[in-house]
Amino acid sequence: MTTKEILLTITDELTDCLADLKEEQLSELELLIRKADKIFVAGAGRSLMMIRGLAMRLMHMGYKAYVVGETTTPALEPGDLLIIASGSGNTETLTAIADKCKRLGGVLALITTMPDSKRLTVSSIFPPPPPKTAKTKGVPSSPAPTPLSSPYCFWEMP
Repeated sequence: MTTKEILLTITDELTDCLADLKEEQLSELELLIRKADKIFVAGAGRSLMMIRGLAMRLMHMGYKAYVVGETTTPALEPGDLLIIASGSGNTETLTAIADKCKRLGGVLALITTMPDSKRLTVSSIFPPPPPKTAKTKGVPSSPAPTPLSSPYCFWEMP
């Protein structure tokens, strides 16, 4: 495959992933973002890199957006929104952050490829599209050239 063919294949994967998103899930996340005084994001590894980009875009749009763990991040307060990205849904540090968010009265949204995770629980779950990731048991991985997994497109909301 040429570089251009690889890029077009990846673009097709992203298009398919976005087509599977439920409009009501996106609308609910949009409403949570609009209602929040402050928006916090957290993740680990590749998930953290992805979610940092969301925080930057939200900041560019005029929202008070912060990355958990940065030196200038303020404290989460009741009603603030925390968006966690976790491919596995089982990352211990993110579980601790989610638990603290709940204790402080924050609103939690989770982006994951593993909606059945028992570690990062949220109050209501929206059915995700079928996962296409190397971490998903029983589901063949996509042969496309996205390294190690798939694009994030699976949402669970509080």
